[in-house]
Amino acid sequence: MVHFVCRNIRFLDVLAGRKDPAGVRGHLLLDGKPVPENFKCMVGYVVQDDVVMGTLTVRENFAFSAALRLPSSVSTSERNQRVTQVIKDLGLGRCADTKVGNEFIRGVSGGERKRCNIGMELIISPPVLFLDEPTTGLDANTANTVLLFLKKLSRKGRTIIFSIHQPRFSIYRLFDNLLLLSQGVTIYHGPARQALDFFKTQGFTCQEHNNPPDFFLDVINGDMQALKDDQTDDDDLESEPVSQHDMLVEGFKKSHWNQSLQSEAGSIFSEFKSQGGNKGSKHEKIDYATSFGRQVAVLAWRSVRNLVRNPETAGITIGSSLLFSIIIAAIFWQLGDSTQRDFSDREGVLFFLIMNQMFFNMSAVEIFINERKLFMHENMSGFYRVSSYFIVKLIFDIIPLRMVPAILMSCIVYFSVVVNNVGAFLTQPLMSDCCMLCVQLFGGFLIQFDSIGDWLSWLQYFSIFKYGMTALYIIEFKDREFCNGTLKRKEEKEEEEEDKEEEEEDKEEEEEDKEEEEEEEEEEEEEEEEEGEGEGEEEEEEQEQEQEEKEKNKKKNEEEDGGESVLGNERLEMSDMDYQSTWDFWQNYVALAGMSCVLLVLCYIQLRRMKKTT
Repeated sequence: MVHFVCRNIRFLDVLAGRKDPAGVRGHLLLDGKPVPENFKCMVGYVVQDDVVMGTLTVRENFAFSAALRLPSSVSTSERNQRVTQVIKDLGLGRCADTKVGNEFIRGVSGGERKRCNIGMELIISPPVLFLDEPTTGLDANTANTVLLFLKKLSRKGRTIIFSIHQPRFSIYRLFDNLLLLSQGVTIYHGPARQALDFFKTQGFTCQEHNNPPDFFLDVINGDMQALKDDQTDDDDLESEPVSQHDMLVEGFKKSHWNQSLQSEAGSIFSEFKSQGGNKGSKHEKIDYATSFGRQVAVLAWRSVRNLVRNPETAGITIGSSLLFSIIIAAIFWQLGDSTQRDFSDREGVLFFLIMNQMFFNMSAVEIFINERKLFMHENMSGFYRVSSYFIVKLIFDIIPLRMVPAILMSCIVYFSVVVNNVGAFLTQPLMSDCCMLCVQLFGGFLIQFDSIGDWLSWLQYFSIFKYGMTALYIIEFKDREFCNGTLKRKEEKEEEEEDKEEEEEDKEEEEEDKEEEEEEEEEEEEEEEEEGEGEGEEEEEEQEQEQEEKEKNKKKNEEEDGGESVLGNERLEMSDMDYQSTWDFWQNYVALAGMSCVLLVLCYIQLRRMKKTT
């Protein structure tokens, strides 16, 4: 067992192959040879923070690790036996079928959770096990139990390497070897029981009843409680930390412990150089233990269980969408289509829904952020490929948690508002991918395209908002007119115009007949002028009254119809939308599909490029 006490745990990451090689000098050898490229998959690494799926039981988490990290040659029964054996070795039999727990689910205790993390790595029986602060967050008794278990593992031939924070003496005496680092250099490296002897040779004696680990840290940091045997509290200690540190470094270099290490390391390094140094490794490259298909199947199994057992996530997401859609449907219930105000309301519904859906789906990135630590650890440990994880997240998390709520909202709102056709219902869910400020500004609805400078107008072609609203506008407003209390098609309008022309011709004929009759009447009137003066005046008064009534009725009809008619095509042209051909409509779908594919590819690339080392 090797133990590290250091102020910076990056050295542990270097040994485990989890440190970014940039800026690191030196050689990391395994049995005198360079470590294989996938050395991190050979060994076990227990991180400080718990990285197990809280909605699964202890047994299910172990089974997940066994299903992905053990080779396909291991049968199902053998994997189950190994899971059972690890549970027994860790003393987790009583909580084996208990959920680990998370912020919503009460699960196992802190010590059991830590042992569960250790068990995830022990499934593959690693020859070397690294642990980062295994006692952090544990009480003294639980920490002692965990370290006793690690001691038993070391006696079975495994190398246990870990860092620890302020261990008590009962834990310290379990250590076999001790490495003390300060400011990047070695203060002591050798048997743990001989560490006090080294400090005594440097003039520092540990007082009785003082914990040795605390004493070591006091000396390294130049603390007042760790003074030399011949030093008093009244001495000037301003320069003591630096000089004391240098003295310890030089003292270890001259000690027999360092000479023994240099002799052993020198022979190994000489053999390494004689074989060509970095030219290659005789270790075979370690690949993933399971195939791509099996990784997808196992990850899908875990994702489904996590979704079913975590109703807060799915329930709140879907429930909030349903509630919000019901509110919108109630506000715009059975939206009219007869006046200019109805036209404006319909525009508002389309704009509001697209904006809301785009903002709602921005939270899809949280799915990856919430599992970032879990993904990084499992991917680094060789559980699965990035592509397997990405596909499963897309199918079993993004679709049920983002697509399903969007479709439900679309169903409720669209069929409540009563849109033109089902095409709008199928279009709206496709609009809910992402939203940025530039996407909104260059969508052509907050500002017209011809009002944007030529040097910026090209950005409209990268706007998801533009393509979504264009498709919905074409569906709703192409060849439509809002007037006379009904929503009319272009064909109906042409028929009405023909009827008006026929009516005008009939009126002209009637006027000609009236003129002839008037001429005859004038002749009769001249003959009977004296007799019919009284009657003519009465007829003129009646005609004037009829004209006044017609004008009043005309004004009344105009007020009821909402004024002048509104043409949908004019609104499309005003927004610089191409709508004449079929391709003008379908090109928006093609653009949305293409942009969605590009965004998904970029997301996958970012997952692969994510820095998984410290």
